[in-house]
Amino acid sequence: MDASPVVTWKIPIEGDPSDLENLAVALESREVGVTRFEGGFALSLSTSIAGLDYAPVRSLAEEHLAAVNGVGKILDPAFRALRLTGRLLGVDAAGRTVHTVMALQGIEIRVRLGTAIMSINGIPQADPRTVTASAVLDGALTSSLAWDALAVIGRDETDMV
Repeated sequence: MDASPVVTWKIPIEGDPSDLENLAVALESREVGVTRFEGGFALSLSTSIAGLDYAPVRSLAEEHLAAVNGVGKILDPAFRALRLTGRLLGVDAAGRTVHTVMALQGIEIRVRLGTAIMSINGIPQADPRTVTASAVLDGALTSSLAWDALAVIGRDETDMV
C-alpha cells in the first residue's frame, strides 16, 4: 500500500440504482456525500469529520447514512433506504485506495431440538405444535379474513412494506 495519507473514507453502498444516482448528484462534493466509486456508489466521509483512524468510521458511516437516507426520502417519497456494504476504503488526494478494511459478515445458525411430549398418569398428551397448528389452519379455512391474515403473517419479512 502507498504511504499517502487518507483524505476521504469511502464505504460502498447498495440500493436502488435511481436512488443512488439522484443522491450522487444532490450530495456531490461534500464532506459527507454519495459519490460514484469503483463502478458503483459509496458514502464518502472526509477525514475532517471521521478522522484518520479507521476504527470509528463504520459507526460514523451508519449515523451519516441514516441522515442521507432521510435526505433521499425528502427528495423522493418513493426513495428506498441505502445500505452499507462490508468494505471500508481510505482514499488519498489523488483518488487512490491506500487503506482497505473488510468487515466480516455475521451468520445465523438455527438449531431445532425435538419437543418433549408430556405424559400425565401414563397417558401421553398431544404434541402442542399439532394442536395449535391444526386450530389455526382450521380457523383460516372457515374465515376469509383469517385466511388473509395468515397469508400476510406468512410472508417473508422483506416483503412487508
